[in-house]
Amino acid sequence: MLATVLLNFALDPLFIFGWGPVAGHGVTGAALATLATQALAALAAMTILLRGRHGIALAWSDLRPDIGYIKRAFFLGFPGSIELSTRGLGLVIMSFLVASFGTLPIAAYGVGSNIVQVVTILAMGLSMAVSTLVGQNIGAGNVQRAARTALLGNAIAFGVLSLAGILAYVFAPLLVAFFVPGDAEVIAEGARFIRIMCLAWGGIGIRSVWWRHSGRLATC
Repeated sequence: MLATVLLNFALDPLFIFGWGPVAGHGVTGAALATLATQALAALAAMTILLRGRHGIALAWSDLRPDIGYIKRAFFLGFPGSIELSTRGLGLVIMSFLVASFGTLPIAAYGVGSNIVQVVTILAMGLSMAVSTLVGQNIGAGNVQRAARTALLGNAIAFGVLSLAGILAYVFAPLLVAFFVPGDAEVIAEGARFIRIMCLAWGGIGIRSVWWRHSGRLATC
């Protein structure tokens, strides 16, 4: 995921603005960059799984659909899918509202959203790591250790993302200038966007980690 994000950082300005023999495609270029990086990430993941060098070995026969499991997973995951869908709907509505203010705000919002997305990916990565440890401890019947693991993960997420927020606040103009070099207005507005959003990054860490595990621990 880290390699995907870094590659997306490099390809976004290349495909949006163009450079040398590569033509710029504007907003379409951002979509192409995301498509390319996600396709590479999916290919790398399948290659790792099929080689079986990291403790999990898959064969093509293992990919045969299990209808009973699919039904069970669907009904378990349906509430969560609604929650995630509302997040996506919220982003669409926000983009629609920002676009009504003109080109400058939508450009600043687009750059700022890319940076916030990196932070969200980091928070979700920490959340999934803690989820594995909490699940193992609950499965072993050690609920107290599961609770301590969740609290420690919560503290780490808050600390790491708060530190990232401080750095982003200090270097906000440089972060925006990486995407839109030479456009002073977009840099100024984008930096203002980041300096407001970064104040909540520690909260994003808490929400991502604690929200995922508090319900599981409460039921234990």
